[in-house]
Amino acid sequence: MQHLYFIASKIIGFFLDPLHIISGLMMLLTASIFLGARRWMKILAGLSFLTIGIVGAVPLWNKSLLALETQYAVETPSTTPAGIIVLGGALGSGFIAETHGVVPLNSAAERMTTALELMAQHPDRPLIFSGFSGRFIRSDQSESDLALQFFKAHGIETQRILLENQSRNTLENAIYTQELLGFAGEG
Repeated sequence: MQHLYFIASKIIGFFLDPLHIISGLMMLLTASIFLGARRWMKILAGLSFLTIGIVGAVPLWNKSLLALETQYAVETPSTTPAGIIVLGGALGSGFIAETHGVVPLNSAAERMTTALELMAQHPDRPLIFSGFSGRFIRSDQSESDLALQFFKAHGIETQRILLENQSRNTLENAIYTQELLGFAGEG
């Protein structure tokens, strides 16, 4: 079931991406021009310009994500944590690392930079990095491989890092990290 969930999430995500929606409308518009379907040309041209205007002028996607990301307040723990868990998704493609020899960060880079801060604050605590790859087409390097390179490059002792190197999405992050830690799941 997890495999189907992963595939479905990637397909749905692809079709919900604003740039893919605009590209699809433009392809349909182009086809209607070649077919001489004047009525469809007008409709698709209008939809294309409307979509471009909405996506370009109104930050709907950012606003939606912000609502999700700020739903819970960031709390400072009152006790020393047993460890640090970092979910994947902050690293760019392994293809970039293979080509340029650097670990690429993306728009979720704060996951990695906050991990560095927490590791400095709690030098005796282990870190678990949970992530393989959320991409259909993967490079030879997983996100866990890249994370290890990132932490090494920032002078972190890698013996305190555990890698969960199977997950492709947040659901699998939870499942495989739970297995790595040896917790028994609730029935």
